[in-house]
Amino acid sequence: MRGSELRSHRRYVLRRDQRTNFFWRVVFPGIIIVSGGAVAMLVVLGGRIIVGGTIGEVDDSLVVDPGEPGYLAFVSPTPSLLLVHTYDDSLVGVTFLAQPHPGKGSTALLFSSDLSVGVDVEVMWDDLLPEDVAGDVRRTLGQAYEHGGVAAVNRLMEWLFGFGFTNVLEISEVEMMTIMTHAEPLPYELADNLASMGTDGVMRLAYQAGFHELDAAAAADIYSFRSPGEIDIHRVMRQKAIWEAWFSAISGRQAEVLQEQSETASTETGLDVNGRGDDGGSVDADAGAGDAESSDSSGGDDTDFTRLSLAQAFRLLVANGFTVEIVPMQPAMPSEGSEMPDALAISDTEGAEWLKSRVRELVPWPAVPELSVHYAVRLLDGVGNPEARDALAGDIVDAGGVVTVVGNTKEFGWQETLVVYHKRGAQVVAESIATALDPGGKTVAPTFEEAQEGEEYFVDVTVVMGLDSLTER
Repeated sequence: MRGSELRSHRRYVLRRDQRTNFFWRVVFPGIIIVSGGAVAMLVVLGGRIIVGGTIGEVDDSLVVDPGEPGYLAFVSPTPSLLLVHTYDDSLVGVTFLAQPHPGKGSTALLFSSDLSVGVDVEVMWDDLLPEDVAGDVRRTLGQAYEHGGVAAVNRLMEWLFGFGFTNVLEISEVEMMTIMTHAEPLPYELADNLASMGTDGVMRLAYQAGFHELDAAAAADIYSFRSPGEIDIHRVMRQKAIWEAWFSAISGRQAEVLQEQSETASTETGLDVNGRGDDGGSVDADAGAGDAESSDSSGGDDTDFTRLSLAQAFRLLVANGFTVEIVPMQPAMPSEGSEMPDALAISDTEGAEWLKSRVRELVPWPAVPELSVHYAVRLLDGVGNPEARDALAGDIVDAGGVVTVVGNTKEFGWQETLVVYHKRGAQVVAESIATALDPGGKTVAPTFEEAQEGEEYFVDVTVVMGLDSLTER
């Protein structure tokens, strides 16, 4: 290369290097600085838009003290299980199990499969039965299961109780064996001989009266066993004795049970507490409140039973005590022109009042029914007396509502009780609630208040307890 060309080439390389160094030393840092400023500006502007834009100002006035005005909380329903015991495609009994207070004992109410619920509730579950089924098959829980399965039993029990259950399970003989496994051998005193009819028409002794140490299979069999011609109340009495013997056995091994709970997963039955297997079969009638927040007076047990096996859920519910009671029943009187063999009914007015009172004690905060129409109610304390407010929940349930939100008005000092419905279809139940509360012997006239634009009502009816309610109760 000639000298002039070489000098020209060197000047070109030098200028190119100078331009490159200028970009990295001056231009690129400038870009970084400008970009950083732009990001900071976007953060500031974005924050202003979020806080002051279309979604409104941030509300920092959340009340967390249950005793302060303006407090609101979702109600967690009282844990309850409806157990539909079955054997060989037939109903052998119904157990209602509830834990009214977290950390305290549970109570089981036993119902006969022959319990008659009356024909006046036919309209509530016509859709569950085949069209060609005659009306007289709808008399007992056992007949309901035969023609409508667990769903029919659940609906009739909801009608009987006036509310729903957090879980509904079908307990077959296999599941019953699983429950009894942790108590075997089960000490049990059998009051009477149990016999079965053979295919040859000959009666044979199945279990002899006296003391037994039962394995899980025998305990489950006796639970469902009914001798030919035996009235079902005798079987219910045996079921009560089975439950009591089971609890006595597992409570004596509490340390072992607690250790087992911490080491085992929910694999004992292949079922979750909703009765679902790995294949998704069986019945799931869960009517629980999920992740709802609860106040101190409205349940508050956040145990997720769906993560436990059937046996684990039972042990948890009865860990602090277990009482078994038989609902008062008597032979049912058939209506004119119909037959009701071996049917039972709740014992007159006294029995019905006992059941109503007992259920209110066991389930202070019931769940919304799964299969019948009830309306969600927000119950507010307008005077600063939460105990009196909570005592109204039972009256609201009797009137066709279920309390799903509880709390306080923004200011105390309300003189008169107020009932407001927010949906036109809720007017009838609002009137029923007003009549049930009826403080001072005067009618609380319900009013309609439609949701305003941008305001969302998540209940059908609002009840505000006033001072007049305290003076009359």
